[in-house]
Amino acid sequence: MKIIFIGGTRPDWLKLYPLVEAMRKDDYFDLTLISTEQGKDFSRQVFEHLGFQPDIKLDCMREKQTMDSFLKIAVPAISSILADNRPDF
Repeated sequence: MKIIFIGGTRPDWLKLYPLVEAMRKDDYFDLTLISTEQGKDFSRQVFEHLGFQPDIKLDCMREKQTMDSFLKIAVPAISSILADNRPDF
């Protein structure tokens, strides 16, 4: 089963980590991790500490960005990845 997880902040990755680690032990799951890098520096700390990395980094954040401008970058990028990969979930 092909599954894509999308996270962007340290709390996202801290919550997803146990699930990702458990699912990676089962060959039934084909996981892809996408980071929008909303909290790039803080997320990097989590990745280094827990020893895992996203498969795709979107680098959607810009200086003095609003939620609207973030979504204008993130949504098309994520949509393209979903269309190319066609995950089950």
